Amino acid sequence: MRKHWEYSTECFNIIEEYLDKYPEAIEAIEYSCKAKKDKAMHTLKDLYPDIGEIDKEEAISRLKGMLHWIENLPISKLPYVEMGFDALDTNLVHKLQSHNEHVTRFYEPINLNVSPVETLKIMNIYQEAFPFWCGPYY
Repeated sequence: MRKHWEYSTECFNIIEEYLDKYPEAIEAIEYSCKAKKDKAMHTLKDLYPDIGEIDKEEAISRLKGMLHWIENLPISKLPYVEMGFDALDTNLVHKLQSHNEHVTRFYEPINLNVSPVETLKIMNIYQEAFPFWCGPYY
């Protein structure tokens, strides 16, 4: 693992410890993905499917312990940093995958002839007509 990647070794160590301590959280996420439930918030029953009324207090206590563990991590005290990108909606990702399969199935590959190096005039770098599909880039 390279230290200059977006996620540090410490981050991977925290996730590994989280998986060891609280596997039920990851299992609930996996179940939700397989069942295509797309939940942002899981219920206590999602987290502990075999829970009975008697075990409910124990499950709540375990969940509070999980949250306490996360909140007390040194990384939890770091300031939030905007990454400069947005995540795609799950439905949009599925539509894109579906469209990709359609294009792959029904269209021939395209061979592009491009030069090894493309250059732009320096005046075009700061054009207000951004993004690139606007002039003078097209």
